Amino acid sequence: MKFTKTARLFERFAPPGMPLKSMSNSVVGGSIISAFWALLIFLIRYWQKYDNLFYTDYAGVSHLYEGAVMPDFGYIFGDSLMLFNILALSMVGFIVYFYAYYYRGGKSIYTMRRLPNRWEIHKRSIVLPLLAVITVLAAAFVMVMICFGLYMIFTPDQCLTPDQWSKLWREIL
Repeated sequence: MKFTKTARLFERFAPPGMPLKSMSNSVVGGSIISAFWALLIFLIRYWQKYDNLFYTDYAGVSHLYEGAVMPDFGYIFGDSLMLFNILALSMVGFIVYFYAYYYRGGKSIYTMRRLPNRWEIHKRSIVLPLLAVITVLAAAFVMVMICFGLYMIFTPDQCLTPDQWSKLWREIL
């Protein structure tokens, strides 16, 4: 029941008769793939740097190098959000597609131009892709927080440089 109310709300911001399933599948599927990619890239880079902090003695026991320092989170995380950025930029394609939808098929552009609210066509073409961009950015932020948490939990305290939290915000902003 709740899903149908949400679907009806989204239909108010879409071109009339537009099937929204493809857009929602693109955003959700793209966000999931982007999250797995970001996590995978981060974990590979983290493991490489983490492994360099230790050496193995003749007995096969791992020891931490004296004075070993883990690179900052921003350096390790790097461009892991690349797919999130591509997904957010691809929403421009949906804006173009929504505008083009009015000119195809039933030619509803003529009806939209006669409506009292002259901004209706723009609202119906831009709002959903912008909501999708906000959703993708929120998912990217959650991914950054998850990776930062893993970095802080698993990195030995003596190997961390100070002020990782403030360095994270400087990297993001």
